[in-house]
Amino acid sequence: MITPVRGSSSPLRRRSVLPRLAGAAALSLTAMAALTPAAAADPVPVAPYRGLAIQPRTAANGPDLVLDVEGSTTENGARIRLQRYTGADDQLWLAVPVGGELFEIRNVHSHACLDVRNNSNADEAELIQYGCHSGANQRWKAVAVQGGGFRIIAAGSGKCMDGYNTASDEPVEGAKVVQTTCASPVPNDQRWTFVPV
Repeated sequence: MITPVRGSSSPLRRRSVLPRLAGAAALSLTAMAALTPAAAADPVPVAPYRGLAIQPRTAANGPDLVLDVEGSTTENGARIRLQRYTGADDQLWLAVPVGGELFEIRNVHSHACLDVRNNSNADEAELIQYGCHSGANQRWKAVAVQGGGFRIIAAGSGKCMDGYNTASDEPVEGAKVVQTTCASPVPNDQRWTFVPV
């Protein structure tokens, strides 16, 4: 279970998770905006948390799924998948402002950036980690959506981060994370929350 850094001592419980996650998201984006340009080059957190767990909305009493680097590797090209939250550093990320409303999403374990493979504009292009290089395929913006959470949109393609599940729009453990055309109404697998831990 994910316990936000500024939350109570008890873990989040799924039935009441949405209002609290919305507050955590606001906290994380405020902290994001407070990062200085000098800090942007430093992978060490400057905000008062180890990192951000980036979590899709799941059904009531569903598992706490988060973005996870497959195999916990530091290698370029490692796929991003949804896995149960364990608190490991490869499941934590830093949102580093790069100008305007854009930010990089850097992995705490590898210091690599969340990246759209091959700078693709295609639906279902995989998200991977790759050494940060300031390309548009490593830049993101978060757009608040009605009902809580955020779309996370790739600056290069304009497509949405998606916890891809061919059977439904519900995130499932082990699902690969891709970019797809932003859907309306916003499905749960395109609705994300930033939880500082």
